[in-house]
Amino acid sequence: MKVPFDQLPQELQRQYGYDPANTTELHNGIAVKLAGTVKRVAGQMLANFPQSVAQNPMPIALLVGFVLVLTIAAGTWVKSRKREQRLASRRDEYRKSDDWQRKRALVLKRDKYHCVYCGARASRVHHKRYAPRNVGSEPIEWLVSVCERCHDKLNPDFG
Repeated sequence: MKVPFDQLPQELQRQYGYDPANTTELHNGIAVKLAGTVKRVAGQMLANFPQSVAQNPMPIALLVGFVLVLTIAAGTWVKSRKREQRLASRRDEYRKSDDWQRKRALVLKRDKYHCVYCGARASRVHHKRYAPRNVGSEPIEWLVSVCERCHDKLNPDFG
């Protein structure tokens, strides 16, 4: 059940901004007093904001630090992602090259076209390691002949 504002006890009316001595009309006076109270409270909050920050700059410092860390982490992630894409592109180009085809044939011949893991007929060459910087500069010792099944187990995302 709703109770009209003017029927509330006077201490509650004063607490929420109504003073019958300062108003002529009940409803108009309540609106004017309420608007005045809101302006006064908002003004106090805005007036105190810079002082509270000046007295305790920790929240702003934490926020700036968090934004800085987030920016650095995002930049690092973007750089590493771009590097991965460049390396993948270079590897794809290298796998299509005549140099790779020669190295691949040499490894398959060295291993007598047998998978080094299961002994089945090898049709693929697997990199045990990749050269850290220069794609295609890996020594032949880092390459092994593998069958289709073992290659799929070793490189599930390669396909």
